[in-house]
Amino acid sequence: MRKIGRYKRKKQKKWLIIGSFSLLLFLCVGYAAFSTNLSITAKGNIIETINVDDLKKMVTNSGDGLYLDLNNNDRYVYRGNSPHNYINVNGEIWRILAIESDDTLKIIKQESIGSLQFDYPYSGPSSTFCVQSSYGNYGQNVDSKYGCNVWNKKEGEYTSGSLLGTVDKDASLNTYLNTTFYNSLNDILKDKIVEHIFYVGPISSNDIQIIENDEKAEEWIGKVALLNYSDYMKASLIDDCLINSNCLNDNYIYNDIISIIDATSFWTLASQKGSSLILRDLYNGKANSSFARNDYATNPVVYLNKSVSFTGDGTEDNPFIIH
Repeated sequence: MRKIGRYKRKKQKKWLIIGSFSLLLFLCVGYAAFSTNLSITAKGNIIETINVDDLKKMVTNSGDGLYLDLNNNDRYVYRGNSPHNYINVNGEIWRILAIESDDTLKIIKQESIGSLQFDYPYSGPSSTFCVQSSYGNYGQNVDSKYGCNVWNKKEGEYTSGSLLGTVDKDASLNTYLNTTFYNSLNDILKDKIVEHIFYVGPISSNDIQIIENDEKAEEWIGKVALLNYSDYMKASLIDDCLINSNCLNDNYIYNDIISIIDATSFWTLASQKGSSLILRDLYNGKANSSFARNDYATNPVVYLNKSVSFTGDGTEDNPFIIH
């Protein structure tokens, strides 16, 4: 009887060991299968993103696309009729103007936010620069009638041509874009926008080399501004085009932005050198002179930080999407 009892216990122990091993084997195989399936599923859902360095690899030297800036070899600009520079931000389309030397992206909103004054007239001005003009006989306190063409207030005295004086107020459009407009942006875009240098010097020529040097004579640091004349000129496939004639040819800024606006003219940052009230806007894609008080199409320009990444290929049908 004792032998029979010991035999039963050994048999039970044997089956217990076999059962435990089988359960362990089943769990291991099951986990491996689950893990493999999870890995396959995860890999299937991976979305490939690209960054600024990837964009630079797409540089070209013919046709529409991304080019090295002829005047700044560590900067890149999009040129042509339809380069792949569309970027979708929460359903709104912007266009990449340039990859700057610090790897930030300069972008412009494709659709105008409306016709706005560059600077609205106000009474009792204290800016000594803005109350004078050598551009015609407009009398005293001209900024109270026509507005002032200076983008931002200045420390000390400001010079434009033969004019010299103080500027103690930002242009009204500057204030609007960096308060009301900026605050209206979605958090995804605001999180990517960085303060950056904008070139705001007054210009005196239609030649790209002179214009760019004039623009860089004055700097303003902020979040939202406007297009530079040089941005517009470099977007054309015509090298050394003239702002008063042929820069609108082979130019996506003209084709997709300026030519479709409701207003007759389009604001830029360019003020007329030697004047306190005249700005150089773009009228039908060509250089024009207008009072700061005029209501013209306004397309904001901002800089995105260099660490931004996105999906898409930049085409109109598959624009870059920020991540």
